[in-house]
Amino acid sequence: MFIQKKEFKMKKIFFLILSMLLLCNLGYCSDNEEDIILKKKIAQMLIVGFNGQSLTQDNPIYSDIKDLNIGGVILYSKSLDKNKTKLTKNIKDHNQLKKLTTDLQNIAQTPLFIGINQEGGFVCPLSPSYFVVSMYTANFLGERNNTEFTRQEYEKTAKTLSEVGININFGPDVDLDVNKFSKLIGAERRSYSRNPDIVINHAREFILAHKKYNILTSLKHFPGHGSAQGDTHQGFVDVTNTHNSLILNTKLTKVCDNVIITFTFNNESLGQTLTYCTEHGDETYKIIPYEENG
Repeated sequence: MFIQKKEFKMKKIFFLILSMLLLCNLGYCSDNEEDIILKKKIAQMLIVGFNGQSLTQDNPIYSDIKDLNIGGVILYSKSLDKNKTKLTKNIKDHNQLKKLTTDLQNIAQTPLFIGINQEGGFVCPLSPSYFVVSMYTANFLGERNNTEFTRQEYEKTAKTLSEVGININFGPDVDLDVNKFSKLIGAERRSYSRNPDIVINHAREFILAHKKYNILTSLKHFPGHGSAQGDTHQGFVDVTNTHNSLILNTKLTKVCDNVIITFTFNNESLGQTLTYCTEHGDETYKIIPYEENG
């Protein structure tokens, strides 16, 4: 369920103003030393996108990294804004991408997170035409249900990411395939299965394949996008009446690096929590329990 168009535009304007104020406040121009340190710490929490396939000093990302000390960047092969499809994004071929990531790291005060959404299938900014990566959708791998084959495919992807200087892949997608008409998940075959065991087993292979090449990963999308009819890139989505999400069990919590919280809303999930175990200790996240749906 989307909020009304007018309300959504107002929210967009609000968040745009908020973002501008945040970036302005990271200007450091008249701050004392403690303020500068604090603002640089805040900037380290930001991962941003930018335009361009090479790094030049007049590109805003140059000062964002060199002066503001942002935490990282995310790379795309094309603009996600349908009104700005002519924008030049970041990925052309292997040599170009390797030079771009090297140049970005060379101006960073602190090593950058350089991220990508390289799931395979329809979400594949590194095209198999130019890069050695898995071309298969998660749904194909789940239906085949051969975890050894899945690991081999994702190792190809992880090896290439390592070679071109990318150190975090925002996957795997652990949404359950409960709505074939979901615009972002079912329709694009991004889920391994509606069966949580199959999802867990193949997501684990994704993570372990990336760990082999020291690439961080991030489970997504909680509290669950598989049942959503709407597109959270375009507005607010309520899954209260349709939710059907995965419980993270120890097969994943012991190996995963991060959890992505998406912009779906579930009224029933408020107050519920998940303890996420990491090698650095336990962290708690709000999450929806898996419930069998028919």
